[in-house]
Amino acid sequence: MRFGAVSVLLIEVLSPAMILCGAQEAGADSPRRSTPWQEAGTTGRISSVAELVVPAACRFTGRAGVPGFLEATHNLPDRSVEAVLVCPTPDSASMWFVLYKYDPSGLVRDTEKNALDPDKILATIKEATARSNDERERRGWDKLYVTGWITPPFYDQATHNLTWALEGVASDGESSANRSVRLLGRGGVVSAELVADAALLSAIVPDFDKVVEATHFVGGQTYAEWRDGDKVASYGLVALVAGGAGIAATKLGLLGKFWKLVMVAAIALKKLVVVVVVGIVAWVRRLFKKKTPATAG
Repeated sequence: MRFGAVSVLLIEVLSPAMILCGAQEAGADSPRRSTPWQEAGTTGRISSVAELVVPAACRFTGRAGVPGFLEATHNLPDRSVEAVLVCPTPDSASMWFVLYKYDPSGLVRDTEKNALDPDKILATIKEATARSNDERERRGWDKLYVTGWITPPFYDQATHNLTWALEGVASDGESSANRSVRLLGRGGVVSAELVADAALLSAIVPDFDKVVEATHFVGGQTYAEWRDGDKVASYGLVALVAGGAGIAATKLGLLGKFWKLVMVAAIALKKLVVVVVVGIVAWVRRLFKKKTPATAG
């Protein structure tokens, strides 16, 4: 198994510092213990305006579990993140996750649906990402650079969803990708940010699209239910992509720094790290109730 494809959940079990110190039991405040995960089949709430039924083999956590998840995966703190959905890849060898946010800015009018200029928007995103790298450097994290569109922004007038996908690379050469969807509603916008290994994105997108389809506004909050006198956002679709994508690209780097520390620990601790990894794998199997046939040791 290559390190780049290892489950994001591994980071939740043990922080880099814990691995470097050896096979210690996770503390009570660790993401492993403090994140309240919901099982598949339950209903996950996104703020008070939207919801989805957690898909098979996936796990969902609401606002209470978000801070620990973001810290453990080297994402900047963001109080606007409402929920996280974590799912396995089709071959179950890796993981991907979705960050949900809600911005109660009012109805975003779609009058700019034919004015989404990808070149201009990309230039704005790159500038915002470069400015935010100062904060990543201060925290000792790898910088992240946006390399271009995987999918230029497009708007679906039937669903009122705005979608795009960006690719980036960290300063250590680790690639990352995020596919972004904005679901426009009566009182604001639900954001669904897919984070995955760039090499696996095409295989994951069909499952992610199903997740987006299953994510819906509750009654009274849909785009079609807007009425005269309701709040209207002060921005349009272009600003929604340029602003949202710049923030997402900065924050959604993948796991390069963590795995560099794991490799250092493996060299220094040898057998001890093997014990740690075995414990992590066992925990992930229990979490996802995945049965694997025993192999000869």
